[in-house]
Amino acid sequence: MARGKAGKVGCGWKFCRFESTIQNSKNDMKKTLTILSITISFLALSQTKYYQDKNGKIVDKKAYDKEKQNKLKDIHKQFGKDFDFEEDLDLKRSNKDSIVYSFEFNMLPLELKLEKERLNKFKNKKFVIDNLEFLNPNDRQKLDLSKPTFINFWFTSCPPCIEEMPALNELKEKYNNKINFIAITFNTKEQVVKFLTKYDFKFAHVPNQQKLIDSYGISGYPKSFLLDKNQNLIYIEDGLPDKENEKAYEIIMSKMETKIQKLL
Repeated sequence: MARGKAGKVGCGWKFCRFESTIQNSKNDMKKTLTILSITISFLALSQTKYYQDKNGKIVDKKAYDKEKQNKLKDIHKQFGKDFDFEEDLDLKRSNKDSIVYSFEFNMLPLELKLEKERLNKFKNKKFVIDNLEFLNPNDRQKLDLSKPTFINFWFTSCPPCIEEMPALNELKEKYNNKINFIAITFNTKEQVVKFLTKYDFKFAHVPNQQKLIDSYGISGYPKSFLLDKNQNLIYIEDGLPDKENEKAYEIIMSKMETKIQKLL
């Protein structure tokens, strides 16, 4: 683990960690929202939940919870208790009686899972773009806030960040007219300019954003936020694979593009 002016950096299992040294209307309307929330919760509770794995097998909640327990035991046995897994749930179909989710279990370091739990608190909340200071002022003028926005958090000495850049550039080229693409880092303007003389990273760049990054508690890199047309945070994604791993590249890029399409 190396220490820099802004903090210390350590790269591990498919991600880099940066530890910052900076410390991290009215009554009627409230009643209406409360009643609506209770109604939605009641409807959700009245539906029987089912879960479908990638092979098409469907199980009930009890069997699904058992499968999660077994998955965690297997991970701890093979890799130790510093690893855990996350659930990747996606709504498949729903009616008045039942709701079916597709699911996958993705192994990841425990510290990365804890970070995800922190970040999930920001989901469906507005990400303020207006105050960002772009490396190139023209990029600010080109920004269209009526479009979805893809935000990538990275830093110049992060190997996994560099590895995913060809995939990010590919998404930028494909969806350039439909989505804003922004790269945010704590690195200085000078560091980013120097980096871009060596590497091709086609996003609009926003340097010097340590305070913003700390406000979200981001420590694992790379990280991407996908915002809807109202700048609400909808998806939080980890790094994309490099193209050398062709099978993983195709699978993960396909999943990413499915999420992007939902925002358009």
